[in-house]
Amino acid sequence: MKNIDLIKKQAEIIVNLYNTNKFAEVIHKGKILIKKFPDQVIFYNATSLSLSALGKDDEALLIMKDALSNHPKNIHVLNNLGLISSKLNDNKLSREYYNQALSINNNFVESLIKLLSIMYHYSIKIFK
Repeated sequence: MKNIDLIKKQAEIIVNLYNTNKFAEVIHKGKILIKKFPDQVIFYNATSLSLSALGKDDEALLIMKDALSNHPKNIHVLNNLGLISSKLNDNKLSREYYNQALSINNNFVESLIKLLSIMYHYSIKIFK
């Protein structure tokens, strides 16, 4: 029970840091929390998205791939992998991650919107 309270408290802290754009602090704290609690996806997501916000997308991708190996069916992990892959201009891989998330939950709006956005932008390039 004590661990659950600690995880909740740390998750609250890291989310607050992320929401106030204190990305360097999230990264530092998040890397420690990932090692301590590798089963908690929120720490991977916050750390990875903070790295991405600071333009460190390659490192962000590595953290999310680590999360995927521990949580292969987590739609939030897959969605964030799609997001970061898209930022790295790998739209094919991005689509694959979004499609994987949607195959798990076809009502996951975030992945659906991102996938449609990629398809829309791709179709505009073709018809120009």
